[in-house]
Amino acid sequence: MKKKLFSAMLAAAVLVSLLSFTALTASANAPAIDFTVPSGTQATGTEFIIRVSVANNPGFWGMNPLIKYDPAVLEFVPGEEGVLTHFSYTAPAATTTGELKPLLEGGIPPTNFTDNGIIFSMTFRVKAGNSTGSTNITVSCISAVNSAGTPVTFAQSTKAVSVPTAGSGGNTGGGGGGGGGGGGDDTPAPTAPITVGQIAQPGAPITLPANFAIPAATVQALRGESLLPATTIRATAAGNQSVNFNTETVAGQNAILVRMGADGELEVVSTATIGANGNATINVPGAGDYLVLARKTGDITGTGEVQTSDALALLRHIAGINKLNAVQLFAANGKIGDTGTTDALNILRYVAGVINKI
Repeated sequence: MKKKLFSAMLAAAVLVSLLSFTALTASANAPAIDFTVPSGTQATGTEFIIRVSVANNPGFWGMNPLIKYDPAVLEFVPGEEGVLTHFSYTAPAATTTGELKPLLEGGIPPTNFTDNGIIFSMTFRVKAGNSTGSTNITVSCISAVNSAGTPVTFAQSTKAVSVPTAGSGGNTGGGGGGGGGGGGDDTPAPTAPITVGQIAQPGAPITLPANFAIPAATVQALRGESLLPATTIRATAAGNQSVNFNTETVAGQNAILVRMGADGELEVVSTATIGANGNATINVPGAGDYLVLARKTGDITGTGEVQTSDALALLRHIAGINKLNAVQLFAANGKIGDTGTTDALNILRYVAGVINKI
């Protein structure tokens, strides 16, 4: 019954949209659909998440978004889900067309979702052989209806993602004349000379190589606030490195690559999503010593759970009362160098059960 009612209402909305379609651009107070993109150049083989949100939301009960991207540059990675507690989310299947059409459906009786904020997320992987240095992603709304069956419109958003150009650090084989891998596939770059330490599970000591660049006290502090496995990496060149955390319990969490910056502060330089088997392929940007941590989005304080204390810690950092390190700031939302009060609000919404994923 729910499916038939929703389908009928959405079909009517599509018809109205087709009869009166004009390209929508966001004005100051107009309903809009937006999304986040990562900062900096995303290396070949790197996975990144876009988080799709609504602003100036007039209220909707169902929505059929459309995500357009260049399949020659990006590959959709199935697995991300919707975050609205009382909505079912139908994820799009893997495709090579460059168009994704997820579906959000409210419950019965129809009740509008009226909040602003994140409604679903998607993961993409950067492919090799790009020629432009950037690629666009556009998120729009094919159709949406409110609980009365009235069509609702949202302005679209287009953003660029920086990617390597061919031969500038993408999938080029790292020298040695030839052997470059067949042009345009998405196979990770060959493993560079990288040594991965033994995985230390939660509570176990981590063994550091001699003269490791990250001080033992810093490693100890990070291990003290992480209930997830970690290991060391020592690299003599850049490359993509596979790390197996030897446990499936971290599947879906973030693998983050950490090093000491020139200012003596920790910095997160690369991230990847841990797969169902506990594996993650992470980009190592160059020679040096790194720490690889598994980290749960929202768990700023490192307790292993997302709690109101995590939101409080972030708000205290924003207010200048205390200072969070790069790992803690990354944990706020799973993004490098992009945190704010909205992230604290999303953590509180997650704890309260308003959303089921940060």
